[in-house]
Amino acid sequence: MRFLYMQPDGEEFDPDLFMKADKAYQDYIQSVKASLPPEVYKFLQESWYIADEGRGEWHLHDMKFQEMLVVEHRLGGDGKIVSDVMLRLGNRNFNEATLRITYHNVQEYSIILKRGPNVEGEGKTHGNVDTHELILSASGRIIHEIEFHYAHLCIECADLTYIKEIIEP
Repeated sequence: MRFLYMQPDGEEFDPDLFMKADKAYQDYIQSVKASLPPEVYKFLQESWYIADEGRGEWHLHDMKFQEMLVVEHRLGGDGKIVSDVMLRLGNRNFNEATLRITYHNVQEYSIILKRGPNVEGEGKTHGNVDTHELILSASGRIIHEIEFHYAHLCIECADLTYIKEIIEP
């Protein structure tokens, strides 16, 4: 991650470093605004994307990994095959709300599960979103990195769309 504050394991949270990193990221977003697809900029401006207010079902931090689906299809009449990746995140209780992000025309993606001596307990999966950032690559593509508690996801794509869904009881 290029901008966002990552709290080192075993160290106390440093609010000054966090605020400095957040300001640098917000300044970066404003500097690349004109190069971002409209839906991506809208995504970045959602109150739940970065804001710490409310920390309810729509705050991206603490949402949980639910599903990831890769779909290959032909793009237009030229027969070019492209991949889209759909990521679904659920609120903390998996029962009230989901956020579905679809990354279009994916160039590259990776997901790495963290296993090893620092991961306690059996059966640990991806876990909550700890932090995330969305930047532009040198070639102008979107790179979205999400650091889950037990996994790291990175997707490079041309565009994204998203849907917030409320699940009725």
